[in-house]
Amino acid sequence: MKFHCALLLSVSAVSFSSAAFAQDDGTAGDRAGSEPVSADILVTAQRRAESVQDVPIPVTVVGASQLQAQGIQEISDLGRTASSLKLAEQPGGSGGGGYIRGIGTFSRSRAAEPSVGIVVDGVVQGLTNVRNLSDIARVEVLRGPQGTLFGQSVSAGVINMTTVAPDPSRFSGRVSVDLTADDFAGSNFGKQVLRGAVNLPVTDNSALRVTGYGAWTQGVTENIYKGNDDYRKEWGFRGRYKLETGDFTLNLSAEYNDETRGNGYFLTVRDTGYVPLTYDASTGYYVPGAFVKQRAGQGSYDRVTACGLKPSINNYETCSDAVDLQRYKTQGYSGQFDVALNDLLTFTSITAWRKLTSTTNNDIDNIPEALALTSVQSGVSADYNQLTQEVRLSSDAKRPFSFTVGGFWYRNNVSSIAGPAAGASTKIYTRKGSLPIASCFPDSTSALCNVYITPGAFNNFQEWRTENFSGFGEARYNAGAFSVFAGGRLNYSDVSHRGLVVNLSAGGTERSASLKSTDTDFSWRSGVEYKPNRDLLLYGTVSRGYKNAQIAPIQNNDNPAIVLPEIPTSYEAGVKSTWLGGRLLANLSGFYTRVKDYQGSKCAIDVSQATTCTPFNIPKVISKGIEGDLFGRIGDNLRINANFIYNVVKYPDGFLAQDGSNLGGMQLANAPRFSASVYSDYSFALTDSADGFVGFDVSYKTKERLSDLSASSYFVYGGYATVGARIGAKVDDRWRVALYVQNLFNHTAPQQFSALVNQDGSRAPANVYGVFNTLAGLRQVGLQASMDF
Repeated sequence: MKFHCALLLSVSAVSFSSAAFAQDDGTAGDRAGSEPVSADILVTAQRRAESVQDVPIPVTVVGASQLQAQGIQEISDLGRTASSLKLAEQPGGSGGGGYIRGIGTFSRSRAAEPSVGIVVDGVVQGLTNVRNLSDIARVEVLRGPQGTLFGQSVSAGVINMTTVAPDPSRFSGRVSVDLTADDFAGSNFGKQVLRGAVNLPVTDNSALRVTGYGAWTQGVTENIYKGNDDYRKEWGFRGRYKLETGDFTLNLSAEYNDETRGNGYFLTVRDTGYVPLTYDASTGYYVPGAFVKQRAGQGSYDRVTACGLKPSINNYETCSDAVDLQRYKTQGYSGQFDVALNDLLTFTSITAWRKLTSTTNNDIDNIPEALALTSVQSGVSADYNQLTQEVRLSSDAKRPFSFTVGGFWYRNNVSSIAGPAAGASTKIYTRKGSLPIASCFPDSTSALCNVYITPGAFNNFQEWRTENFSGFGEARYNAGAFSVFAGGRLNYSDVSHRGLVVNLSAGGTERSASLKSTDTDFSWRSGVEYKPNRDLLLYGTVSRGYKNAQIAPIQNNDNPAIVLPEIPTSYEAGVKSTWLGGRLLANLSGFYTRVKDYQGSKCAIDVSQATTCTPFNIPKVISKGIEGDLFGRIGDNLRINANFIYNVVKYPDGFLAQDGSNLGGMQLANAPRFSASVYSDYSFALTDSADGFVGFDVSYKTKERLSDLSASSYFVYGGYATVGARIGAKVDDRWRVALYVQNLFNHTAPQQFSALVNQDGSRAPANVYGVFNTLAGLRQVGLQASMDF
């Protein structure tokens, strides 16, 4: 900690002597009056550059200056900027994790495609999400089904990101640091981030932009058994080359990211309890019963507290004697060219290959072997390879009639190994007679002890392949103030799975299975616009989306099964208005979305297998509500970006939780009924060349169900707000320094409740419950500084 404090103070001294940075996004400049008006914000929500106020889609836009001011450094942070968006902590980049309007995917299935697609510079990320939001110029959050124009399985919405483009006109660059230290100035963990970017002109009409970053995080969780903190090390780089010559534009990109985590992965003990039920394999649920909280003197509670843990929703401590290490490597390469064929038509081609490799080893029971009756260590290694090809032909959007047509091909291969081959092991201790259980450790051969060493007890090999072919198009006709548009996508999907389970504890017996699903679907969108003047747009749309079928993996006791495609139908109406001479934008929309065969995930808990989660279908889910956005400038000095959503999305009548209790009619998990986000920044002149600024941001949500394990209110977390603030100075549009705080009131912001494996050696449902608590639930106080050159 002394090293981090010294580094923080030394950089602070250097930065204040120089002052701070300039911002280069398209939504706002640094000095008052230097920016374009808000109505000139350009987005690519319809695969072409146009004003955000001309797009008949609800869009939240976040520029580079807001991303840096709020410390938005990774995908999961974006939930603080867009109230309709929730992104779960998914370190491996797989298994979904995103929700828009309460519709999304949280699955531990390695091949679960997300309902919320992520696109970077036109490249579909799929299961290989971008690791770090470095050198991002703009983020657009598009709400509702977007399958007509955006690639693959985007049934809930799209996060569309654009990186800073190379500039052939001059040599330039940026260096920035974000510094915090555990226990320094009220900060509850430490994080140090160094970023750099350099723009290199190559010729008069081409340039190369190279960016890199390194990040170090420590002190989020503490292992009190070993006496050490968790840590996270990240580094990566991106290179983007752009050539423009006449009617031809070429963009080439390459990136590599590396992340290592150790001594914890954010799952800590919340409390203990038991569900006195038996598992019904025919339904996949537990026989109904009541959730009962476990008290001291009832086994698991004593073992948890004997280690020194204080289970609670605010717990950031673990108690483990096992190896806890995760490693993720992501790389991607893409090439895009655009050719203007004549004054009317442009042809675009985007080719991309992406790869993610992950190895994880986690202590599942979170209790040292000497205190527990089980020792469960997970181990999984996985490889993801993805290849995409898109072609488009677009006409001039300024003509009365315009269109976009194209084709898209997507192929993804996922392979994984779980079990002893990947570092997993399970030991179950029992005893006979009156011998104290402590005498059975470690691995006693006493006749009065039974030690079942069941490494998994399975080696589990899985392989999925998904291949999609689609043709798409959208046409628009403008007739004065009125416009009509319609489009569709014809999609053919081919999903296959192969699995092999080797039972090591039963003489090496094997069980294999394979399954294949093909489907042809037509998704579509149609709508009408009315724009009586340049400051007002009224629109209405009807759209049908599509998300691929999934194949649930082969489990220890279950064969793979096909999970049906997710089909949303959405009705939307909205108004977009421009105020204060184009400086302030106010938008409001209402929506009603009916989702057929919504893809959820359920988990079966068995001490010999740890926790296995499989996707399944919920027959019907309805999401309905209103949402709004307000962004731009009020006067010359006050900048604001605010949005809200009120959303009613419920389980269908009679739907059963994983313990068999009735969730019918209750709000869907991971979907608060009301959320709001506000970002504001006020600047003022200090000297002729220097400005000061103060800013704040607030993210608020009402109570939220964080698990569908049970209908019990135990799994509902109450409403809360997190507050951030900053103060600083900027000089000559080149230098910037700020002192900032995130989560000022240190309000725990849990992401999800979960069940840990049973601690008493039985095959009953789990009786220890955990909570995913990330660094978003801890106060962070630090320094930001940057320099443009």
